[in-house]
Amino acid sequence: MNTNKVNIVLLILIIILGGIIYNQQQQIKSLQDTTATLSEKIRTSQNDIHSLS
Repeated sequence: MNTNKVNIVLLILIIILGGIIYNQQQQIKSLQDTTATLSEKIRTSQNDIHSLS
């Protein structure tokens, strides 16, 4: 009975941790997309600046 409760608690903790890790991965992916977009904008701006001078 006691072992069963411990197993249930561990299972719940694993599920919660899984959700946290998944959420963090989604946030990382979003930041990577944002970084790629900003990098592209910087390259475009540098090209514009070079073409002006």
